[in-house]
Order: sequence, then C-alpha cells, then structure tokens
Amino acid sequence: MSRVVVETCRRLRLRGYELGIAYHQPSEVVEVEGPSWQMPETLSGSAASHAEMTTRLTSILESFQPEIVYAHTRRASRHLDLILDRAAMCQFIHDQSYVCGGGHRVTRGNVACHRPHGVSCLVYNHLLGCGGLNPLNNWAWWKNTQFFVPVKKQSSLRLQVASKMMQESLLENGYEADRIDLIPLFSEPSTRPDRPEQGRILVPGRLVREKGVHVLMAAMRLLRGGYWKVCMPGGGPEAAELKKVATAWQMADRFEFPGEISPEKMADEYARCDFVVFPVLRLEPFGLIGTEALAYGKPIVAFGGGGVEEWLKPEQTGIRIELRTPEALAEGISRLLEDRVLRDRLAAGAVREFPRFHPERFIESLEVSFERTLWGWQTSRRGRGRKMDE
Repeated sequence: MSRVVVETCRRLRLRGYELGIAYHQPSEVVEVEGPSWQMPETLSGSAASHAEMTTRLTSILESFQPEIVYAHTRRASRHLDLILDRAAMCQFIHDQSYVCGGGHRVTRGNVACHRPHGVSCLVYNHLLGCGGLNPLNNWAWWKNTQFFVPVKKQSSLRLQVASKMMQESLLENGYEADRIDLIPLFSEPSTRPDRPEQGRILVPGRLVREKGVHVLMAAMRLLRGGYWKVCMPGGGPEAAELKKVATAWQMADRFEFPGEISPEKMADEYARCDFVVFPVLRLEPFGLIGTEALAYGKPIVAFGGGGVEEWLKPEQTGIRIELRTPEALAEGISRLLEDRVLRDRLAAGAVREFPRFHPERFIESLEVSFERTLWGWQTSRRGRGRKMDE
C-alpha cells in the first residue's frame, strides 16, 4: 500500500495538485516531491502521545493549509475534529477494523459475518471465532473499534473503499450510503517483457497462516508429480516453518523463499512466472496481488469471496476456488499446469481486464471523490454558520 500511496501522489502532482505527505514508519522512504513530515508514533494511546500528535498535526495544518486531507491511516480518525475544523477530509478505509474488533468480519471457518459492531460482539467474538479465544484480547480489540465510532457520526467526512464487500460492511454498520465512494485500487502497468517459465508459480505475500501459505504447501504436496516450482517472496513468522515442511516432505528443491524483495525484483518474478496463486483464507478487503497479476497478464488461482470478486472473473482471468481446502486448491492449480490452452486463454483475459485497474482510472475516480469531499465539507460549514447566526 505504501507504493500505491506514493504513486497516487506522483500522479496527482502531474495533474497540478500541490501535495504534502505525512507518514509514520521511521524506516519508510518518502519518494515524493514537495514537503513531507514524519509523524510521531501514537500506538501507546497515552495522553502524552496523543498530545504530541495533536501538536504536530496542528503545526502541519497551519503551515501547509490544505484544502483536503486525504487519509490512508486509521490513526487520522482519532483527530477528526482537529482536521475537519481546518480542511475537508476523506478517509480510505482499507480493512474491517472500523467495524469489527476481530479485524476481518469472519467466523471460524472463514464464513462472512454480517452482524453490526456492538456489545453482542464481545460474546460472539469468543463463541464464533470472529475474534480469538482469549476474551481479554477480544475486549481490547473491541475497544479499539469503538475509537472509530466518530467516523460514522462525522457527516462531512467522506469515505472511500476498494471493494463492494467493504462498502457493504459499512452499510451494515449504519454508515450513510451517499458518503461512501467505491474506488477499486490499482497496480502499475507491466515494466518487464513477458518471459514465462513453464511450471513456475508465483505466490507473493506475507508468510502468515491467514494468508493460506500452509494450505498452499499441502496442495502442492498433492501435486508431487510433473514439473513445477513455487516462488514465495515475502517475509513473515511462518517462513522458517515452511522451509522445514518443504525439507521434511523432500520437496525443498520445489520451493523458493527469497524473503522480502524489491519492487524491481518482484516485477521480474511476475514476468518469469507461469501463473499466480492467491491462497488467502480470510475474505480480503481487496487484494492488490490480483491486480498486479492482471497488469502482467498472468492468470490467477484464488479462493473466492470478498475483494477477490472485484478482479477475478472465473474462467476468464483465472480460476475461482470455492472450498478453502488443499484438495480444491490443488485441483485448480493442476488445471493450469496441465492445460496450456487454458492458461494462454486466461492470460489473454487478464490483459483485457487490466484497464479497469489502471492508475489513471483510479485517479479519475479519486478526483470525483475529492470534489464530493470538498462540496460536503463546505456545505456542512455553511450549515454550521447559519445555526451560529440563529
């Protein structure tokens, strides 16, 4: 997402916008022209850290004087009054944490939850697994979601989401439909010539269980025959365990674990792969890997549901797997390994589908949302002014 934000800034600047960017991570490199500010960390939630953030944010707003504050971080939602008193604001909501203490709005077994956030969640989080098994953790997560209640009440704050699933989540939690803009995210066009290596499978993403990496490993074990090789770039706590599993199954030569790699090397991996697998078990809010696969004209095998439905057209751009099991995933992967005609047809479909997720299309939709953001904020201020006069 950092690359998406930086590229959005670059393209907005080309359209004549004056931009400044505020960011959090100390290690993050801000690759945009114009002013930038590193923000203090406020994860502790203490009064001192909140005061520090308020001071820094006030200084930025007074010196830069933006017309619109475009927020991608949840932390901005804790300073709504401060921001909206000085500028219009829109918030891109990237995940379910605004409406779900568990973070994903799924029960055990990755079944979608449609219950609005409320006190009853403290019971259901434990019983149904929307959260975890530890009630104390669930309580802490539930309280964090409560911090976002003001987002729903601030009528002049415009909201943006990347998928219909996220839009429906907000609506089910009482957010007003006319405040929400559906703007699918984008990926940059391919920067490498296509040079697929037959049987090479790319599985990009963080190596954690919820990303389905162990299900992918089990699926590939079922496909021991034939030639294939899996590349799994990304860091995460499961990396060491996955390497041990591959060795124990005598399949270490079939898997590559290069760790975190640069965008340039990732572009090379997309160009080299035969197709992409997206084995994420939870219902993803969007899934940028899908649009990256389209950008490189690569078919994708993925579990259905959630934001995946925005970019995966079954049997046109990829293969949609209904059951979240190794057996079902193995069947979908084997189809592409064994049927070159199918693979080529889906690759051509991916190329045709990518323009829907081109950066320029995103920027055009974003500008429309900016216009609505500014109009809503100005209308709200005029209404407040009339009430004060009365």
